Amino acid sequence: MSTSEFAHINGQRSECKVCQDGGYANYACKPASIRNHLKSVQHRSAVLDRDSRRGLEDALHDDTPAAFIPSSDQYGDDYGNDYGDGYQEFGDVGVASESETESEPERVAWDSDSSDDGPELFNWDEYEGDSDNGSGDSEVEEAEMNEFLRQAQEQASSDDYAPWPNRAFLLCDLITRLPRQRLSRSLQKILWWWAEELGAKGLPSPKVLGDFQKKMLETHKIGAAPLAHEGVLGNITYCADLKTLFSQNLSNPAVLKVLHLRPEDTEDNVRGLWQGQKWARELSAQLVAPMISAGGQHYYLDELMARRVPRSEVDSVELGPGWDPGYFMPRRWVFENGEVEAQGYPVVRHIASNEFYCQVDGRRPLQISSVDFVNPFPKILEARNGVNPLIHVFDDEGVEMGAEEYGVNEARVRAQGLRVVAVPASLYGDGCGGIKGSSWDEHTVWYMSLVGLEPEALGQEFHLHFLATSNAAHEVEMLTAIVDDLLRANAEGIVARFPAGTLEDQPEDEDVLIDLFLHFMEGDNPFHNMASSTPLLSKATFFCRMGKVTLPIRCRDPELIKAYMTLEGCPPRDFAETAKIARGVFDKAAEQGGTFSIVTNTMRNEGVKDWLNYTILERTLAKERAAGIAEDAGADVEEPSSTDGPLEQLIAAFREMLEDESDEIDGDEHFFNPLYRLIESMEFDAHHDTPIEILHTFLLGFFKYLWRHITTEVLKRHGARAKADLGARLSSLSVDGLKCSPLRGPKLVAYAQSLIGRDLKILGQLALFAIEPYATSQELGMWTSLMHLSSLVWYPVVPNMTSHCAQIDVAVAAFLAATVLTDIDWLNRRKFHLPIHMARCFQRIGPALLASTQKQESYNGVFREHSTYSSKRNPGYEIGLAFAHHNRFQHVISGGYFRAGRTGKWRQAGSKARELFSTNPRVRGLLGMKDDVKNPPGHLVFRLAPPPDPAYPDVRMACSITSHETLEPCYHKSFILVQDSPESPITIARIVQIGRLISTHRTVVQVERFRVHDHCWSLDMPRIRSRQVFTYVPPSSILAPVNVQHDCVRLGCEPTTPAPEIGPEGQKSSKRRMLMTHEPESDYIVNTSSLRNGRLLHSAFPRPPRPIPPLDELMATALEHQVGIDQHKDFLKSEKARKARELAEKKVNGGAAAPKATKGKAGKKSGGKGKAKAAESDESEASDPDARASKPRVSRAGRAYKAVVKNLPEVVKKVADE
Repeated sequence: MSTSEFAHINGQRSECKVCQDGGYANYACKPASIRNHLKSVQHRSAVLDRDSRRGLEDALHDDTPAAFIPSSDQYGDDYGNDYGDGYQEFGDVGVASESETESEPERVAWDSDSSDDGPELFNWDEYEGDSDNGSGDSEVEEAEMNEFLRQAQEQASSDDYAPWPNRAFLLCDLITRLPRQRLSRSLQKILWWWAEELGAKGLPSPKVLGDFQKKMLETHKIGAAPLAHEGVLGNITYCADLKTLFSQNLSNPAVLKVLHLRPEDTEDNVRGLWQGQKWARELSAQLVAPMISAGGQHYYLDELMARRVPRSEVDSVELGPGWDPGYFMPRRWVFENGEVEAQGYPVVRHIASNEFYCQVDGRRPLQISSVDFVNPFPKILEARNGVNPLIHVFDDEGVEMGAEEYGVNEARVRAQGLRVVAVPASLYGDGCGGIKGSSWDEHTVWYMSLVGLEPEALGQEFHLHFLATSNAAHEVEMLTAIVDDLLRANAEGIVARFPAGTLEDQPEDEDVLIDLFLHFMEGDNPFHNMASSTPLLSKATFFCRMGKVTLPIRCRDPELIKAYMTLEGCPPRDFAETAKIARGVFDKAAEQGGTFSIVTNTMRNEGVKDWLNYTILERTLAKERAAGIAEDAGADVEEPSSTDGPLEQLIAAFREMLEDESDEIDGDEHFFNPLYRLIESMEFDAHHDTPIEILHTFLLGFFKYLWRHITTEVLKRHGARAKADLGARLSSLSVDGLKCSPLRGPKLVAYAQSLIGRDLKILGQLALFAIEPYATSQELGMWTSLMHLSSLVWYPVVPNMTSHCAQIDVAVAAFLAATVLTDIDWLNRRKFHLPIHMARCFQRIGPALLASTQKQESYNGVFREHSTYSSKRNPGYEIGLAFAHHNRFQHVISGGYFRAGRTGKWRQAGSKARELFSTNPRVRGLLGMKDDVKNPPGHLVFRLAPPPDPAYPDVRMACSITSHETLEPCYHKSFILVQDSPESPITIARIVQIGRLISTHRTVVQVERFRVHDHCWSLDMPRIRSRQVFTYVPPSSILAPVNVQHDCVRLGCEPTTPAPEIGPEGQKSSKRRMLMTHEPESDYIVNTSSLRNGRLLHSAFPRPPRPIPPLDELMATALEHQVGIDQHKDFLKSEKARKARELAEKKVNGGAAAPKATKGKAGKKSGGKGKAKAAESDESEASDPDARASKPRVSRAGRAYKAVVKNLPEVVKKVADE
């Protein structure tokens, strides 16, 4: 330690530059106390911080191993640099001398960062006393120093933990960058103190750790730092750098091993999004895969190539001498079972003239294997001295269609010798509260994920990437920033590092050029409407974003209703046509006067609403109105130019409003929906690439509407006890085979207005068995058809896509038919139209379960946590920066490649750092890659097993066994699907005993056989009855557990059994609740509409055909039935008005006093239930975004008018009569 590190001020005060640069408060002392200060714990910690920072600087900039290695001058000559050749580019790491520090301004800047990011961990004066006056025993201090240095030497490591200096540094970085466990700065200090109290040594201070994280992210671009984008409305959006994000994400072996980079065109066993028809068939071949590699050479589409011609093909074509048939023109690559084939047309060359001829037969293109490829186009061009070939094209009848000169594919020029791989991605947007429990701090959040991921990986948070958030910018304005960054990334080139074997014909690691394109967009219906430039469902004449269809409120026109219910009555929209209409709305409005109301009416009549342009129009016209007021007051107002058209005038006026004199926004593209720019470049169609989302359409849509109808309307017909009885019936239902906890029926009935998707998913599968005694046959038919449709939609694997989509179409027709027979006014909720497009979404994108937004809705909890820990001053940047650090840490520790050092070579983390991730399930789970560990088939669980049978002492009883097909646990007394042999039919049985023979370790399962003896037509499910036959089955015969319910309605079960009630604290109370007693235990109903194992259930218990009447006959019956429904609704309204008149008359005439009104949380008067209703209303709007748009708002004047009318009986009577 040298005293030259001190600066003397006036000879009275000395300042330690090491402690000052380290951010420690007590860096000054008297000159006489310098020796004591050098031996203090604070100074030693500052020295370690300085050396650690310099070691990190060398690890990230220089060419030495990425580890903190103290210099031999300071710690002894035996402190060597024993490392392998893996990181020789990092160079020598040591403690720089003062002269070196002064000569390296970049290092000085790194060492002298502000301490605002991380204050010191401790107030060292509390432990050491005043450093100016301390005079402790020098021998004791020297011993402490030696022990401290010895521990530091033990903590130092090799490049096994690169780019982290050592294991302690790695674990500290880990604990501060867990997505779901954020640490505040104060808690981080406590944890550091706690770890050091337990003996941990060499922990980096919060400042050093923060400097390291900042350097890794901002300087060395490991992680996607947020970039600022200024929108056309003047708001700043911070979007993750997509180029860096996907360059690193696609360089991660952990991602590539679960990612499909090629589409698969198949009809059978469709289980992933890479098997959808859009990617496999509908997109252009140039976008899907512009090139492939074979034999170490690159072949591109629409480039002439030489091939090896089979003898059979030569014999089939009659060519005279002088013709060479060994050429081919590929038009599309076909990927099947890991093999690559070229689909295109043969080309022959006339040897004498050196001209090429191609016969095109659009009906039968030729398909050849890549093993027959000989030479790519550049070699053919080289043989022709660089002259592009002229190819004469003939049709299948031999008529020449013309001659065309073929050159080099543009993708080859752009690739510069690299492979080109197209990777599709999906985009998700949603509104999310920024703070837990807060709805006022509303944010818009955007995520992106790769489409080709395996289904198990698609639901993991590790593969979901945060892009942007804002509580000020418009949703489409943020989308503009994302599209701009996506186009910029592709233009600059996204280069990734693919390990060997990732692609076909790839024996070594190599760089790959990535073409990232938007495949489809996920979100709820309002976000889909904004993306597709269509109005909200509840506020549009043409409300469907996928086609043009209209249905006025309370419509009784049979033709309009039939068009609403059929795909033929809803002609598909075209996104290019929508873009054209959106740009021409102003011209049409200008022809009619150009007022704001005319523009909005034009949008409504056309069924097109560009949300960004509409917002611009609102603000521009608001300014013009303000200018009109100023002009009336006598102010000088500049006259707008009348030479430009309406669109040009709008843009000019808006530029003037923004005071945009720099003209940074070129053209008018930034004033419209940014997805218009992806129509040609990425073939994105927002009308059809926004698939029907099952969470918001089915669970938060149909099931929520029906359950509210049951609890509010249906139960009124059955007296005051109906709600209690319904709750008892729900609590008595079996949940075996559904993988959920038992239902709490009273809660589900009491809070029917505020249930979330998880509750509605369970109710959708079970509520039908509880409401059967209360609902009419039409209402039961509506719920039954909805359950059957849902069970088809929830297929994780589709056995055959064509037949499955046909089944979905039939189920949708049955559901809509049951809906109109129940009440035509259900169709006023526009979501009931969306299922007719479900089959098309299945075919185009893939299974709906994989395009569900459930994973993103769950990840919103991580976002709220980050918002809570942000300063709220710049939430978009701070939250984006936190997610960028998560992305950085996840990528590096999972083994992803990143560029290191000045040379920019691809490197991975050290072997021990990667081993921490690959061998530790807890670390993977904390970072969002939870292992879905399932027990193998036949696995037994002996915990909570029934007692052994004394008659069989050699058998050890078990409580569950894992099924062979679905790998789910099957418990004692649960129903299972059994298949005795591959040729035998699937039957149903109930487990009686599960055991294992101790002597032979053989598993035995005793089951009770059941048979189908009847069909329950009210529920459209099979009834089963015990055969009183008990047999033993092998574990391989058990396919899956199945949900079965007791036939309570037919057997007359009633809620008569008292049971203790569970109180609000989760403990049993003295109150009693009634449950069902299921007797006899031999007759049951199979729940064939369960959302789990639907494929097995439908194959084991096929539904009897129920013909749907023709639409004309159906509408006649529905309209006839609707007359009685409308009369009943009018009667209920008259009864409600009569009770209101009687209550008002009593109040005015001094009769019985009205119930005292209390002021609820919502701020309005209510009869003691205002708070509960307000809370239910808030949760309802939060769960269904469409409800916010459709809920009517009552003005303050309207409430005052109602309050006045309430005290005037004659006015009440007049209003009620009207």
